[in-house]
Amino acid sequence: MPRFTLVFDREAYEPAFFGELWESYRVAVVTYRKNVADFWEEECFNDMVVPLFSGNVTMRICERETILSQIVFREVRRLSDNGHQTAIITTNRIIDTAQVAAKMFSRWNQENYFRYMIQEFDLDRIIEYGSEPENPDKTVVNPPYRKISNQLKKAREKKARLQAKMFAAIEEHLDSDLETVAACLGEQAAINEKIQEYDKLITGLGGQRNSILSRVAVRQMPKDKRYNRQKKESKLLINIIKMMAYRAETAMVNLVRPHYANSDKDGRTLLREIFTSPADIFPDYGNKTLTVVLHSMSNPRRNRAVAELCTTLNETQTIYPQTELKIIFKSIAI
Repeated sequence: MPRFTLVFDREAYEPAFFGELWESYRVAVVTYRKNVADFWEEECFNDMVVPLFSGNVTMRICERETILSQIVFREVRRLSDNGHQTAIITTNRIIDTAQVAAKMFSRWNQENYFRYMIQEFDLDRIIEYGSEPENPDKTVVNPPYRKISNQLKKAREKKARLQAKMFAAIEEHLDSDLETVAACLGEQAAINEKIQEYDKLITGLGGQRNSILSRVAVRQMPKDKRYNRQKKESKLLINIIKMMAYRAETAMVNLVRPHYANSDKDGRTLLREIFTSPADIFPDYGNKTLTVVLHSMSNPRRNRAVAELCTTLNETQTIYPQTELKIIFKSIAI
């Protein structure tokens, strides 16, 4: 039984680490598989109903076990109409096949949420400047290990480009005459010599990296190299308020949905227009009311939706905080 399951994209792909998460902490993962080289037979895929946020979707799904870095994973693949196979791996042994696919493909809803929050609510804005010491027990990637890993990556990329150049030269002159081939042998020998140099460099860097810890605690780092973190107390509070505002906006989208066609696509656009449009406020202390009159929207269809929304909100009999005034919403266009 997993304590919880992490769902994420390929950026965090590391099968050995996934195995450690499961064995040591009982934390399961669901993510896309990298470097898929084989194809499963199409007759192995069956139609399966996958529950997504937008509704149930029928997909052609197949599941098998696969071994990566000596770790046994469940591998679930979806076969698209164009023949493409999307591979998902997970260490969660409890959820069924449809749920594995649902968790991975529903991730887009979460990414769309964060994109919307960043664009409309400025979620990633820096609230206050300043830093504070990082938790000394927090483990981070060892800086020397990262530096060598970057050097190793660049060396492998350069070697791969040289190999591609070598193979292209060989293929180009497969049918050439002997004189042409002889003229190209010197160039190929020079390329091969450079490839061997990169082989030695890669071997040396790999040996250096193997002698260095990949992760260290912050307290193990030199004092002048230790990481700090941005002050986050105020940001956490502001983010909570922004998320509450988003939930309120979502509730209003649901209220306006029966009265506004295609509200799934541009219901939030309508609400943003309401929030940013002028309004008149009339307090009436004798009748204990606070009337909010909304100005006209950009078109009659939106005005009708706003009028229905006002009617629904007025039915709640909401009292303005710390007063006895009942809020009444009206649309000036109706």
